[in-house]
Amino acid sequence: MKDLKTMKKELRELDNAIKRLQTAEKELIELEPSAEMYGTQIDSIRAKLKQPNKVDEVERELADLKRRIASTEPGLPSSLAMNYYDATFIGSGNFARVYRAKRKEDNKEVAVKVPISMDESTGRRFMTEIKTFYENFEHPNIVKLYKCNILPIPYLEMEYCQESFDKLPTPLAVERAAYLVFQIAEGLKYAHERGRQHRDIKPQNIFLKDEVPKIGDWGLSKLSSENKSSADHILSLAYAAPEQLSLGKFGSPDYRTDIYQLGVVFYELTTGKLPFDGGTEVEVMAKILDTQPTKPSLIKPKARVVDPMIMKCLEKKMQDRYQSISDMQKELADYFKIEYKDSLNKTKGDMSRSCYYLSKLCFVHITRGDLTEALKYAEDLKHYANEHIRDELGSLISEIELRRKEDLGTTNELVGKAAIILHQIKMGR
Repeated sequence: MKDLKTMKKELRELDNAIKRLQTAEKELIELEPSAEMYGTQIDSIRAKLKQPNKVDEVERELADLKRRIASTEPGLPSSLAMNYYDATFIGSGNFARVYRAKRKEDNKEVAVKVPISMDESTGRRFMTEIKTFYENFEHPNIVKLYKCNILPIPYLEMEYCQESFDKLPTPLAVERAAYLVFQIAEGLKYAHERGRQHRDIKPQNIFLKDEVPKIGDWGLSKLSSENKSSADHILSLAYAAPEQLSLGKFGSPDYRTDIYQLGVVFYELTTGKLPFDGGTEVEVMAKILDTQPTKPSLIKPKARVVDPMIMKCLEKKMQDRYQSISDMQKELADYFKIEYKDSLNKTKGDMSRSCYYLSKLCFVHITRGDLTEALKYAEDLKHYANEHIRDELGSLISEIELRRKEDLGTTNELVGKAAIILHQIKMGR
């Protein structure tokens, strides 16, 4: 005979399964108008909606149906087509289909995101969430939002980026992985200073544009979580912080949650593996909550130099991690100063490599507010910069010199300006 504790546990599990099935039924109803050709699959899902023991199967089939609908309806909705041309379907996630298109008004290439399914209530929340996050919110390491509307249908028009981090062939060279993470941290620092947190940092939400990383999908985590199947949730769960899984034990998520998730991304970029994985949600959750990750250097020996930084990000307790993204950046900057100076000393006679490392050293010192050192490297870069960029570099040098003399420190605007100019110099443009 079952004891009372076991019976209560089973009742809770049953109640949870019923709620998940009710959510699945609501999603199925919303999808039906665009899924007429998938009648057999819809009937299969509907037949299991009253069977709590089939909830995982229902969610998997529903996720598959969404992907099928997205892949068989690649055209930009006709109600939006009047504003764009050369629209191409480039992919879909749990929340939206994404199109690459050009605006008719100015030929600018943009990314257009259209939610897969959204009722009127969700549409209003969609507008509120996005506008709240993106109001007065612009930084070189954050994907720009150009437009957001619910008419004629809910959609986002955003900066187009060539690829997302989940497409990168990992593991990367340690120096490249660290520099990408340093730039992502710059975007997070900007957001945290404005009271905004992401809480869903993962490779699918970080994009590359001309080798510059940009964080996207701000404000979408609440909306997209409502559309996740079990299989999709396992993928996101791998990047979840302990406090997102057990508030009672670890406290409420805050800006240090972003630091943890960035640590997971850093780990994966460096080693090609996740710190915690498993075949089920329970396995992954148990490891995140109770298991220490393998040091990156035990997987990739060259990662030894970044071991302490990654492991500090991945501490279970928030108070044991970096207490600000700036603290993490400082340690990364110290690593770069040594690494880049050493590399620079080995590039004698190779102008392109010298330019590459001078640009990086200049940028790192600007972000850290060390304008004296930044000025030194910027002056050296005058000998390498192409003629068409020299005036812009001269303007940057003048601003650095002025801010250094007046002891004004650095600003996000200066960092953004430097990022653009130094990237062009580094790439030989």
